[in-house]
Amino acid sequence: MQHFILLVLTTLSFTSFGQLSLPIDFEGNPTIYNFTNFDGGDASVLANPDMSGINTSANVGRMIKNAGQPWGGSLLTMDNPIDFTTDKIFTMKVWSPAVGRTVLLKVENLTNGAISFEQSYTSTVANAWEEMTFDFTAINTAESYQKIILIMDLGTVGDGTANFTWYFDDIELISAGPVLDQIDLPVTFEDTAVNYTLTDFGGNVHQIIADPTNPNNTVSEVTKGQSAQLWAGTTVSTPAGLASAIPFSATDSTISVRVWSPDAGIPIRLKAEDHTNPTISVETETMTSTSGEWETMIFNFNNEVNGTAVINLANTYDMVSIFFNFGTDGATAGEKIYYFDDVQLGAPCQASSTEDVVVCDTIAYDWNGTTYTMGGTYTYSTQNAGECDSTATLNLTFASPTTASITESVLDTYTAPSGTVYTTSGIYEDTIMNVAGCDSIITIDLTVQYTGINEFELAGVTIAPNPASDFVTITVDEAYLSQTISVMDQAGRIVIAMDANAIQSDIDISALKEGMYYVRIGDLKAVKLLKE
Repeated sequence: MQHFILLVLTTLSFTSFGQLSLPIDFEGNPTIYNFTNFDGGDASVLANPDMSGINTSANVGRMIKNAGQPWGGSLLTMDNPIDFTTDKIFTMKVWSPAVGRTVLLKVENLTNGAISFEQSYTSTVANAWEEMTFDFTAINTAESYQKIILIMDLGTVGDGTANFTWYFDDIELISAGPVLDQIDLPVTFEDTAVNYTLTDFGGNVHQIIADPTNPNNTVSEVTKGQSAQLWAGTTVSTPAGLASAIPFSATDSTISVRVWSPDAGIPIRLKAEDHTNPTISVETETMTSTSGEWETMIFNFNNEVNGTAVINLANTYDMVSIFFNFGTDGATAGEKIYYFDDVQLGAPCQASSTEDVVVCDTIAYDWNGTTYTMGGTYTYSTQNAGECDSTATLNLTFASPTTASITESVLDTYTAPSGTVYTTSGIYEDTIMNVAGCDSIITIDLTVQYTGINEFELAGVTIAPNPASDFVTITVDEAYLSQTISVMDQAGRIVIAMDANAIQSDIDISALKEGMYYVRIGDLKAVKLLKE
């Protein structure tokens, strides 16, 4: 009998083994998730009731707010103090029963509740998962914090119903990363210095991913699920809107968007509004003309939707929202997936052939003392050693840079042979080629500065494999030894950082979620990395 009792005690000790630490994903040993509920809050771990969108994990946390106090919630006590030395941004996936419901995340000292720090996030979608971000960069790192507290709808007493039931998962502490620029037109999803956070509503769920038809292009995927409202949409920014007002004018009142739709003949609506005053808005619609392929759709805000406000150039419009299959809810249409990219003022430039690259905006270009405005092919005549007149052609091509004889700092927009519109703010590399007698052909190679691919190639840096699932090997030139290698997510937050201490560095990316990331080495511009 004594031996039997000892065996039972040993088994209990084994099943309780494990430490509670970040990240918290509610998988593995369930006994480490010992919630302390207070004042009506009731948290527990259960099977994920909605394995969809950004969260398909098996287990999640559930918070039911019952009758009690307005501050009712629950807490988890870590086995060790939380390390805020480097990482100061909390992310958490939350499933909210309604839009506009607040989630408060608070950390607190183990024994002194007066030592604490908290941040709130307001839900932007209902009955679907969204990732919430809580900025703890202002926390006092000299103090110790060991408790994580969750309070839903602080200030409101719950009633224990479905309207007061939330689910949460994947509580992580990550690096703040670089400060990103506020999103603005044109929106290409390619600039690693821009915060491409979008805002879904009405049941839409978006994610920024590699273009399914072109892995070198980045786009926004939007899922309009079966529970989506007929007015479900996605705002092309955070609630703070665009960095600057849309420069509508009497001669330019259109916005173009590249769209991929599974169905032809459905309405796509675009809405421009004042982010500080939603009563100031203008809406227009156009129909998809194809299915299963990309098309450029032009939205003319001089042709407003019947019953909506007309455009007023005296107003400020600094927010844009897109609505797929507007007027039909998800229950009627079924779940549909759409993609969009390249949101810009006006119609895009169109290449005249597959070989052409069109410079959309003009740029003054000086050659041999003569100024030309680039935007096509130009010719000029000059004396060649007094023997004859020669004609030189400015051929605009899309290519990697070669040995440069001339460099010009420029800021311009251009369309690649694929039809994709790019923005670059770097160097045009100009090479004189095929000089023979009186004939001179000047090739203008447009460097794709925003991706950094050419910078990596020129610096002798390679990343393989790409796409990758478990490990990626980065090979660097000796000049970049001891430089920092950073892997960033789409919001620009650093998720992996290490020094390049060898010519070849292996990086374990197995723990990263599937999707698009960016790799930066030293001061080289970032290059895309697709995690499969």
